Amino acid sequence: MKYTAFIFLLITFSCKTKPHQDFVIVTTGDEEWTHYEGQWLAPNGEVRLQLALKAGAQNANAIYEIHESFISDSGASSTSSGSTYSTYFDGRSDKSMGIVLHDLSPFNYGSFFRYRKSPELPEEMFFITRGQNELLPCDPDFKPLTTDKRYTLHRRSELFTVEGYVTFDDDSVDFYERNTFKRYNVADLAEFSKVEAGYKKWATTKHEGVYVKALAYTVVDSTARRNSALVFKRLLMLGAETEEGLEAVSQLEIVNRNNVSVKK
Repeated sequence: MKYTAFIFLLITFSCKTKPHQDFVIVTTGDEEWTHYEGQWLAPNGEVRLQLALKAGAQNANAIYEIHESFISDSGASSTSSGSTYSTYFDGRSDKSMGIVLHDLSPFNYGSFFRYRKSPELPEEMFFITRGQNELLPCDPDFKPLTTDKRYTLHRRSELFTVEGYVTFDDDSVDFYERNTFKRYNVADLAEFSKVEAGYKKWATTKHEGVYVKALAYTVVDSTARRNSALVFKRLLMLGAETEEGLEAVSQLEIVNRNNVSVKK
């Protein structure tokens, strides 16, 4: 998939009264949104984040949009926010950059990531970049809350629908898209746990392909054989191209891979 090429401009300020600057991206064409997605396992459910960043033109604010969802067995709740964001460059050896989302809308289930300087001020959210394609949730001092790739935000491609067969082998998970004849490595993100649980139910022999239809996207993955990986964002059918396949998706519960705790 084609990703928008961009360059981070690092601007050094001599004035100590201005500790941060707006995040500026230079593109080869029109300004576009850069999309990230991720999730976080909570003791009683799952938090899902969809973040879009848009660079500001010269002398203009950089803006963001974020959609937060909390999903549990008892129901779901969500909120959306949109405002400006800023970045911090502190000369880190890894060349990482801090990002702060300002003026978040209220959300009772967002306490895992949200901070406020005082009760009178709106909440903010903090991230630090890891490479060009990943954001790590942080505290206000830009200390990552986790470095586990399963619980960070990944820069994603556009969304598309896939239909084909997933195979779990000893050390890899592959997906064959039957309409385009493409093969993908599958990332352990988003609905991966549900697919894995469904595969164990439906596969009867080793290396057997199990039917999957899903809304998906790709992310950069330097550890994958193809340097990218497929992410199942939302399952549509699993195991069969019938009502049974629809029912299998509705019955799958969120699989807690770390006993409802995130390992750092």
